[in-house]
Amino acid sequence: MKKLIILFFIGSVGLMACKRNGSATNGSIDSNLADQIRKERIAHNKKIYDMAVKVHDNYTQLNALYNIMADDSSENLKNMDSIAEIYLRINMGMAALKMSEKILVKDPENEKMLELKAEGSVGQGKDAEALNINRKLYEKTKKIKYLFNIANVQLEANNMKDLDQTLDHIKTSPGYQKDTIEVADNQSGRLQKVPAPAAMAYMEAMIGYQKKDIKEMFTKLKQAVAIFPDFINANRAIQAIMQQQQQQQSQGKR
Repeated sequence: MKKLIILFFIGSVGLMACKRNGSATNGSIDSNLADQIRKERIAHNKKIYDMAVKVHDNYTQLNALYNIMADDSSENLKNMDSIAEIYLRINMGMAALKMSEKILVKDPENEKMLELKAEGSVGQGKDAEALNINRKLYEKTKKIKYLFNIANVQLEANNMKDLDQTLDHIKTSPGYQKDTIEVADNQSGRLQKVPAPAAMAYMEAMIGYQKKDIKEMFTKLKQAVAIFPDFINANRAIQAIMQQQQQQQSQGKR
């Protein structure tokens, strides 16, 4: 009887061991399956993101990037960088600012995010902070675009005295005639590379608008288009002025 009990005991232990091994195997299979599904989701959302980029669908891009981040944190900084830029394009300045600040906690010298934070600061009425960031970026990089950013802040603040000095600085910069500036389409938010002299003429047109000197504005816009015929914002502004003039002429004939 003792022998049977011992054999039964040994058999039970063997059975339990088999069950444990089976559970471990199933757990491994479940883990592998979950990992495979996660990778497929990431690949699917990357495909959606790429398709959305081609058609400039900002909202779908945002959704895809957040889905990717939920499944894969290995490239969070890169994806957060893209999200911050998209927020800025769709005029969600506060969201862009918050995202840039998150990135800067981990990467304080991130040039793109510092520039974005400056833009977000302008949207929040923090002109001094925006000017400070752009000045530091210019001192560090000597990129002319940061002088244009400074000029934009000064124009928004109607600070004409400092603005004149900044514009003189831009015009005397070594690379002024050859540099290009990324200018945001004021309707879609898409960036367009514009020769610096054309961007300068457009800025001077905006100064004319600020001073309610439409004639000067129109002259500078035509100058901008003469330098760069595909300048979206300048062409759109010219069309708007011409339409307004035609309407005024039509009303005058009645």
